[in-house]
This record gives sequence, C-alpha cells and structure tokens, in this order.
Amino acid sequence: MKLFLFLLILLLSACAQLEQYPEGKKLYVKHCSGCHGKNGEGLQLLIPPLSGAEIFIAAGPNAACWITKGMKGKIIVKGIEFENAMPPIQHLSNIEIANILNYSLNSWGNKHKFITPEEIKSIIKNCQ
Repeated sequence: MKLFLFLLILLLSACAQLEQYPEGKKLYVKHCSGCHGKNGEGLQLLIPPLSGAEIFIAAGPNAACWITKGMKGKIIVKGIEFENAMPPIQHLSNIEIANILNYSLNSWGNKHKFITPEEIKSIIKNCQ
C-alpha cells in the first residue's frame, strides 16, 4: 500500500510538472519575449508586462487584434502608463495566435479559459 501511494504521488508530481502549452511557449519566445520578456515581465517603463496585466487578461482572445493589428496610444498596466506602439505581427495563423494567447494568458500567475483558433478567426474579422 505504501509503495502504491509513493508511486501515485510520484506520478501526480510528474504530471504537475508537465508544461502547459509548449507550442505557445515556443511561439511566445520567438515573437513576443524580445519586448515583453521571457516571463512576461515587460521592459521597465518602456514595454508593459503581460504577467498580472489586468488589461491583457480582461482582453483575453480579443488581444488577437493587438497581435495582428498592433497597438498605439496610452494604456495603464499595473498602475503604470505606457505609450510605446506595439508593431503588428501579421503572418501568424489563427492556430499560432491561439497558442500564444493560451500560453501567455495561463502563465506567470495569469489564469484564463482555453481559446480556440475558431474564436481567434472570428475576433480577427472584427478587428479595427
């Protein structure tokens, strides 16, 4: 019985350590981490963090518009005002955008529901 419990705890521990959204992480590192940081920490007062960023978490799948169309103007993140423009990344597929958003919206303490490529496709049609 003790051996069974030990193996069960070991198995659960190994499962807990499995990385969520590994493809999203790869894409985030390639396309986003140069500005927003490896751990979503941003770049001091120049680039806003994604970790714990209320505006980002509230946007959820609508952040796909920021990725594909870029972003300009003032925003406030964690009480700090940012105004540097975010350039668009227009060559990503709906699947890649969903992967990036699922990874970044569920990393560094962020929590969000799963986003499908179909949601992204619908949202991007309505980006302004």
